[in-house]
Order: sequence, then C-alpha cells, then structure tokens
Amino acid sequence: MCECKGLPEFIKSDTSDSYFKKFKQIDWKDDAWVKLIKCPDCGQYWQLDEWDKYQTGLAIKIEDPESWKTHNDKEIRIEFLIHTRGGLSEKTCAWQGCNNKAIIGLAYCPLCAYEKAGIRE
Repeated sequence: MCECKGLPEFIKSDTSDSYFKKFKQIDWKDDAWVKLIKCPDCGQYWQLDEWDKYQTGLAIKIEDPESWKTHNDKEIRIEFLIHTRGGLSEKTCAWQGCNNKAIIGLAYCPLCAYEKAGIRE
C-alpha cells in the first residue's frame, strides 16, 4: 500500500529500504548516483540516492519531474543534517570568519559542516 502522502518531504534511505524497491525508475543524474523514481500507486516522484556505504542516502519528494535534474537539493540535505543533529545551538560556528549558529553537538554551522567539513548526518 502507498505511504507517500504520509511521508515527510525527505527521508533517509538505503538499498535495504524495501518501500522504494517497487517504484519505477524514470531517469538518473550524476553518473547514475541519483535517480528519479515514481510510485506505482499514487504517481509521486522521488529523487533517490544510490546506496553508498560512505554517504548518507536520501529520498526526496519531487514536485516537478521535468526540472528535477536542475533542482538544487543542497538546502534539503542541510536541513536533514540539522534535523538529525537536533537543531541549532547557541554557540557560534568555529570556522574562521563564520558567525552563524553551530549545530547541536558540532563546532560548525550547517553550511560550514556541509560544504567545508563534508558532514552529511
């Protein structure tokens, strides 16, 4: 049975995630590391990261399948990072020259953690 409507806009996923196995692959990008899939029941499109043991894979709801290849998902991935760490702290980012709030449990703000330190989860 389809659960797409009840799922959030993005969720962590991997190859053991049986929910997405029944979906039809429509397209791919980034040398096939990211694919566009479609729910056979409700027609919801998802961007699904190919599984990689060194990366955090996400499934992201896609509203416009025509423009999904040019859609920048960095903001969603940063939002996922903030969510998995429990939010922002009152501390300032430790990266030189940055004055943004750090993520709880990290020394860096979301942008520096993602872009400079390569932290994904």
